[in-house]
Amino acid sequence: MPPCVKCARVDSGAGPLCADCERQATGAHAAAAPDTVAPGGVVPSSAGISLPTRPVWAARVRPWHVGVAIAAAAGAAAIAVTLLGTGGIAGQSLPATEQASMLGVTRVARDAPAALAVDRWTDANSARWVGNYRRSIAFELTSENTASAGLARVRPILVVRCLANATDVFVYTQWPAAIEPQDDRRTIHISFDGESGSTERWFTSPDRDALFAPDAVAFARRLGRGQRLRFGFTPHNGRPETVQFNVSGFSAHLASVARLCKWKQPA
Repeated sequence: MPPCVKCARVDSGAGPLCADCERQATGAHAAAAPDTVAPGGVVPSSAGISLPTRPVWAARVRPWHVGVAIAAAAGAAAIAVTLLGTGGIAGQSLPATEQASMLGVTRVARDAPAALAVDRWTDANSARWVGNYRRSIAFELTSENTASAGLARVRPILVVRCLANATDVFVYTQWPAAIEPQDDRRTIHISFDGESGSTERWFTSPDRDALFAPDAVAFARRLGRGQRLRFGFTPHNGRPETVQFNVSGFSAHLASVARLCKWKQPA
């Protein structure tokens, strides 16, 4: 009889193992691979695990899904690192091309003139200044700042008109100028485009609420060449006031006044 291959004991069994080793091997195999599932759907606890009887299938994953997921994760990580390194979106720097563009815009804005030549003259209220007179026209311009009018503040209006072949340039002050003992004129101060000013004496209107240039044609021509006008006068019972007019653009209207009023020399 051959000895048992496991314990070397001589036994009368027909197999390579003795009877005792054969029984031990059979019991171990049964414990490792049970043939039945206990009620409740779980593997008996003697196996050391607990699994549901129905498998839970994972979602089908295609190869390109994996590539996209990896790329998205890498991109998100790169963005997070960038934001952390620059202090967030508000602190991130612009590309060099955009920075150069912004610097150019800033430089242009800094070097641009303070006030552009914009035509603010209008003839929409001509009827107010010329009435029903035919072949007459008036252009007006409102001052940029206000002046004293008793207890209130008013905004004077500069007017250039042709009325019945007569040219007038006047400032509608809406309040009488201070009375002067010499005559019916009033002292005013004129300055164009930052040049040294001059003192003139202008006529007052019958209602005392407007001042007329003594040489309207010459003054109208000067308006056509100017950009800014400073007009100083003293209101009645008030302190001296200076109002400013942006007279840019009047050159486009000068010819209309000259033609209607038949100036000897064209505008």
